[in-house]
Amino acid sequence: MSDRIKRIGASVALTGFVVAQTVMIRFSRGDDGKLPYNPAAATFLNELIKLIVSLALWWAYDKDSEYNGLAGVNAFTFCMFSIPGLIYALQNTLVFYALVFLEAPTFQVFASLKIVTTAILFRVALRRILTVVQWVALAQLFLSMVITKMGALLKDSHRQQRESLLYGAAILLFNSWLSAISGIFNEWLVKHQDSKAPLMIKSIQLYAWGTLLNMVTWIATDANVLKFEGITPLVWCIILNNAAVGLSVAFIMKYADNIVKCFSTAAAVFISAVLSSFLFKFPLDLPFMVGLFVYSTAFFLYFGNHNPILRKEGLDDAQALPCVLAERLLGCALEEEDAGNEAKTTKEQRQGDGDGTAVMELGELLDDEGTNVAVTTKNDRKVKAR
Repeated sequence: MSDRIKRIGASVALTGFVVAQTVMIRFSRGDDGKLPYNPAAATFLNELIKLIVSLALWWAYDKDSEYNGLAGVNAFTFCMFSIPGLIYALQNTLVFYALVFLEAPTFQVFASLKIVTTAILFRVALRRILTVVQWVALAQLFLSMVITKMGALLKDSHRQQRESLLYGAAILLFNSWLSAISGIFNEWLVKHQDSKAPLMIKSIQLYAWGTLLNMVTWIATDANVLKFEGITPLVWCIILNNAAVGLSVAFIMKYADNIVKCFSTAAAVFISAVLSSFLFKFPLDLPFMVGLFVYSTAFFLYFGNHNPILRKEGLDDAQALPCVLAERLLGCALEEEDAGNEAKTTKEQRQGDGDGTAVMELGELLDDEGTNVAVTTKNDRKVKAR
């Protein structure tokens, strides 16, 4: 199976699992709109399941391979995998405080800032080259998320106090950078830290820290630890689905990148909204349709076949776009001008060839005449001698 098929498969799987996550969480809410279980307990079980699955996959497919990754595991590298785990734990805490200050639509708009911060670190930290068209596409991706929530955002702006809005926005701005740092660092660990090691040996280390940190969080926030209150069969489905989301992200980090992850999760937002319109009578207003259109154009601009053409120009990001546009827009005029110049050059060459031929003929004629004169002079000398 090629890496391209794996990349597409992981992206589609992530989108599908995120959509299922949204719908199932909506079904699991009680009549008061709250979750009947402790999210910390569900997150702990989610991380534990990912750890067990990663161990099973490594044991089945990588344990007896030529390089199973164990030789590259030491105390330092293991501690490196704690960094994304710690950042994820801090992110979850900050999300709670942000929701205290912001309404849900406003929260979702500011949470979309992670698209911008991820793109910046993607370019700076990993030194991945993006064309100008792809930068425009990422700006449109962020804009599509904002437009989708514009109607609800305008309503919330009248209800929210300015001070609360500033506090919540500041928290989410900081959280967006944390999200970018954790995602980019996780991608670096998967692709570049002991690059020959199997993906599952790295996932084991990451999920071991995730299990440990979330267990501490669960113990700190729930007095009824190990009782698993409210964990119904539907909640177990949510936990298993969330584990599938995490494993899909791991494969995307291996075979794609953080930008693909951003597009996949954004696609899940629109698909979830469409499903919610049928299941929960969620209204699809004009801002949602405009946002969907903007997302579609962003997807085409980022993944379209024009980007390889831009890269083939061998120019930097700022120069590639105008050069290729000039080539496409002025191509006909340039071809006509080149044809005219070629015709002119051919004519001049023909004239030059004609002149050269004439000179050669004149030279040959002079040579013949010189030969004839020399022969005549020699004969005259012979006659005189006689």
